[in-house]
Amino acid sequence: MSIKLAGRSLGVALVLAAGPLSIGAAIAAEPSFDCAKAQSSAEEAVCQDQALAQLDVTLSNIYQLALNEASASGDEEKTETLKAMQRGWVKGRDDCWKADDLKSCITNEYAMRIHALRAELTDIPANEPAADNVLGPFGYHCMGLPEALKAVFINTDQPMVSLNWGENWLVLPQAISADGARYAIESGPDAATFWSKGNSASFDMPGGKSLECDGEQES
Repeated sequence: MSIKLAGRSLGVALVLAAGPLSIGAAIAAEPSFDCAKAQSSAEEAVCQDQALAQLDVTLSNIYQLALNEASASGDEEKTETLKAMQRGWVKGRDDCWKADDLKSCITNEYAMRIHALRAELTDIPANEPAADNVLGPFGYHCMGLPEALKAVFINTDQPMVSLNWGENWLVLPQAISADGARYAIESGPDAATFWSKGNSASFDMPGGKSLECDGEQES
């Protein structure tokens, strides 16, 4: 999976493990747009891959919730900003044709955008099905990490976690674990692991630095 660390992108093999964390209603395998009108290699890839199609539907749902919230507040500027940022995101996703691994790049772009939109939502109705499979953001304080670590768990058929600290982003697929929720790139120079257990987590960063993290207490 692609890792973006302080603005640089590293190609990493995508390894996805089936896991038990998918919740809520099953997500349709059809994307949110008309595949007959796909306009880029990224959209064509989404139409041909169920996992990417599920991410597209998840993003579409979260984006609509964000638009609804902005509209309900009467903040027209926020609504227009959301729309402009979404158009910019589409252009960024479509630039994945330049990547060595098209699917990994697209997956990463969807996960980061879902994370960013979910972080902006402040008032999601109870039992809102459109948000059932996106949990977070959850905050962690990690010894040795100056910025707060934010985690959003995306529970499609191929679950993953999106991590953000400062200007850094990391998307990890779920990995096999007998205890807690573990997400990892298992091997290679960019190996990394995020292992959540209750209100704490361990974070083995790319490059080998290991951190112990405590979850932020809700006010």
